[in-house]
Amino acid sequence: MTELQIINMALVEAGESPITAIAELSKKHIQNIYDQTRDELLSSYPWPFALKRVRLTAAGILDCSTITITFADADPDTIADSGTAFVTSGFEADDLAGVVGSENNNKNYKINTAAAGTLTLETAEEVTAETLVNDTDLKLYAKPAYNWGYKYAIPSDSLRVYSVEENTNESSGNPTWDTEGDYMVTDAIDEYDQVRIAYIKQITDSTKFSTIFITVLTLKLATKLTDDKTLRDRLEVKSTDTLLDVFSINAGTGNPDTTRKDTSWQKR
Repeated sequence: MTELQIINMALVEAGESPITAIAELSKKHIQNIYDQTRDELLSSYPWPFALKRVRLTAAGILDCSTITITFADADPDTIADSGTAFVTSGFEADDLAGVVGSENNNKNYKINTAAAGTLTLETAEEVTAETLVNDTDLKLYAKPAYNWGYKYAIPSDSLRVYSVEENTNESSGNPTWDTEGDYMVTDAIDEYDQVRIAYIKQITDSTKFSTIFITVLTLKLATKLTDDKTLRDRLEVKSTDTLLDVFSINAGTGNPDTTRKDTSWQKR
């Protein structure tokens, strides 16, 4: 079903006249209302057509095989990267740089400032002068300041992270996690420096919407397009009842990925 068809169904539900072309949307500000309502509804439930599973790699510079990392014992101490990838790899002021694989500097360092090629550390931090060239064992993790061990960049098309699963053979449990800005933070990490997540993807192609999603979207959109309070209240009740039916139906399917209650849902 096209976007225009969905909007026209909503207009009819709202007691308004349908439109004949997308060009008319801007006149009534309907396009913005549609986009916002669509994303709100997508975020509210793990719709199967919008659920995507991926592996995320921890933030940081985890492959130092083609760069030089220099630890400078100065005032203040610094960590330099010849590849100038600190900022794009997730390092931020007030967070931590976690060093693994160095001979003398394996620890977490508090970052004062982060530039493309240099991390300037807090004055209390001390490093041992060391230069590591093309070191295949060296890893520099971009870590949260406290509470969590690692952070992972959330996919740019994510509306909401749904679940996080540690990618290990020994355990398929669901670790605790949270979202902070553009990152998901957790203590979970596997031998490949990854975790598996499921997230709600922003779907803008209306031909991919399920029938029941279109039904609820139409009702939700209609409540925002009518000025009649009585009609609005009736439409809100109808949309809520329809969503409850969706929850009830899926709760009986035995599908743990889409029926479990996950109170850790976080908006991106």
